Order: sequence, then C-alpha cells, then structure tokens
Amino acid sequence: MQSAVVHIRRNVAWVLWVLWVPCVLSGSSRAQDTPKYFNKAWRDSAAEYHGRVETYRQELYSYDWGMSMAVLPIMGESYVDKLGTGIRYSVARTAAVALATVGTVRLIRGSPYLGLNIGMLAGGIIGYFALKWSEISDVMQTVSEKNEALAEKWQIAEPDIAPGSIRSPTKPMPDWITHGPERRNPERAREAVDIPLTAPH
Repeated sequence: MQSAVVHIRRNVAWVLWVLWVPCVLSGSSRAQDTPKYFNKAWRDSAAEYHGRVETYRQELYSYDWGMSMAVLPIMGESYVDKLGTGIRYSVARTAAVALATVGTVRLIRGSPYLGLNIGMLAGGIIGYFALKWSEISDVMQTVSEKNEALAEKWQIAEPDIAPGSIRSPTKPMPDWITHGPERRNPERAREAVDIPLTAPH
C-alpha cells in the first residue's frame, strides 16, 4: 500500500513537472518576444512622434496659397513671414510704374530725346514684370525653405515628409518630396458628345 502511494506521488510529480516546464519556457519566451505596445517607453515615444508629425503637418506652408497670395501686393511675402521684403518689392514696382508713366507722358507730349522716352517706358514695364516674377519666385523658394526647416525642427522621418513640400532642398531627397503634383490632363467632353449613337438592332 505504501509503495502504491509513493508510486502515485511520483506520477503526480512527473505530470506536474511536465506541465510546469512548458509554462516556464513559454513564459520566458513571451518575456523576450513581448510586442512593443506592451512597452510603456515605446508607447510614449510613439505617441510623442505622432504628435510631432501632426504638428508638422498643421504648420506646413502651402505652395498653392503662396502662389495665390504672391499675385497680390505684399500678401505673398507676408504669408512666408517676410513682410519687409514684400514692402520693398511693392515700392520698387511703384517706382517702375512711375518710370513707365513718365516715359509715356514724354512720348505723348513729343518731348526731345526719343530714345530716352522709349527707354523709360520699356524699362518701367520690363522692370515691373521682372520684379513681380522675382517676388513670386522668392515666395516659392521661401515656402520650400520653411517646409524643410519644419521637417528638421520636428525631426520628421523621411517617409512622413509631405509629398512635394520641399521643392528646393538643401540636401538630396527623393523625387516624391521635391516634385510637385503632375499636371492634370482632362479629357475633352465634347468628343463624347459628338460621337453619334448607333441605332439599336
């Protein structure tokens, strides 16, 4: 009887051992292979980065808004925080208009020095459009510089940089970041209207 009890105890101990070892091993493997989201430090780091990405996207400068505002006096440069530059461009364009106006008046009055009069008129007109083109180019360049500075400020990883947001980078970047959206090629709707309908058979 005593030997039977000992035998039962040994069998029970063996069964418990067989069940306990896999549990220990599986528990240790889980501790080693714990998913990252169980790690509080990793979760906090991921949440912080996600917040940085959202802030970066909200602070991005838009090429469309920059171009639209650059058509107006001062507004484009003001959009990229360069109000003083916008004022200087406006003053220079006003001087160009004044020069062209003086040349026009002198031509109408028949003032002497015809070449000077034509030069003043042409110089004023060319100067005005050259200054406007320079202002628009400066706004677009500044948008690129500011967007690149934002990506560096918030430490945004390259895959999370907004496509087409840095068109004049200071360091090598992939094309999907440095090139704007492709031009749309809308189909002509008139051709579909002009196609005659086939008669039903």
